[in-house]
Amino acid sequence: MNFTHKLPDMKSTIFFRVLLSIVFVFAASLVTCQNNISQEEPGRKYPPELPVQSFVLPGSNTDAPAGSISVAEDPVYNAYTPQQLVQNVLVTGCLIATNVRFGYYKKVNNVWTWSDHSWSATPGDRMMAHFNKATSTFPLDEGIVLTTGKASSAMGPNNTGSKSDKMVSAASDPDLVSITGHNVYDASILEFDFIPAGNTVEFTYVFASEEYIEYCETEFNDAFGFFLSGPGISGTFTNNSVNLAIINGNIPVSINTIHPAGTNVNNVTFPAENAEYYFDNPANSPTMQYDGSTITLTATYSVIPCSTYRIRMSVADASDQLWDAAVFLGAKSFNSEPLTHIAALFQKRVDFRDFHF
Repeated sequence: MNFTHKLPDMKSTIFFRVLLSIVFVFAASLVTCQNNISQEEPGRKYPPELPVQSFVLPGSNTDAPAGSISVAEDPVYNAYTPQQLVQNVLVTGCLIATNVRFGYYKKVNNVWTWSDHSWSATPGDRMMAHFNKATSTFPLDEGIVLTTGKASSAMGPNNTGSKSDKMVSAASDPDLVSITGHNVYDASILEFDFIPAGNTVEFTYVFASEEYIEYCETEFNDAFGFFLSGPGISGTFTNNSVNLAIINGNIPVSINTIHPAGTNVNNVTFPAENAEYYFDNPANSPTMQYDGSTITLTATYSVIPCSTYRIRMSVADASDQLWDAAVFLGAKSFNSEPLTHIAALFQKRVDFRDFHF
């Protein structure tokens, strides 16, 4: 039998099968994409979709422009591990940080377990990085930033009011859950032990968030905490720790406790609350991406000299993974003596005539 005349039909059949497969995959991709777009969080007010005009989307900051802070751009600090960043950038004096780890907690069968965050080969994609004020007016000259998004996203300008990198949905913190009353996501947690030489531990920081001010007094309450545990401390948080990220006695710092008067996305008008601690970062400001922040605050607590303490520094997105937040820790500000005393030592003039050679 001669099958030659059948070959064109067989080729046509194969061609159409391949074509149908491609059409099916393309259609499935469109459906998946549409489903992903439609999965918006209840209570969120989403900005309008903007036409894509370039390959760099609004809010995708990768290089610090003039007037912006610089984050994860110094090759020396980019090569550091979390341990090295803490020891060489954050702490000062005779303090030595030990048992340093950077990661998050997740709840599995009602048990909180620890996981390390990945340490990306691209420094700007990490959730912890070195920063400096560069040509900006940022109140801290230099330090470490912990963020719920990519570190590079912290850089200005403030060209979107809804920056959301959605890093690790399982990343949580038991005490931030307690403070906010909601589940938290994208937690960025730095922990380490230290032995104070003096009777006080103290450091400076700035808290910033994309939630300002449209989500103030709502369930989307981005928050953070500095949880200190050790001898003489009997607090209400994990390991009997106390939260050092407080103002006016015992008010935890968050977007719901520090803000100006305004109207939120639920059209609820709210009064100012501790507004003297608030700093506004308006749209298109070159300083940073976040819509607002605190002024420079100081965390302080009395400790027992020569005893071992542990501190956990945490920041997370509350209720969902949207609208990122960060905490900036002042370089060389973590010390076991009051900062005013340290500053006085640096300002003290040394007279070499007092030395005998």
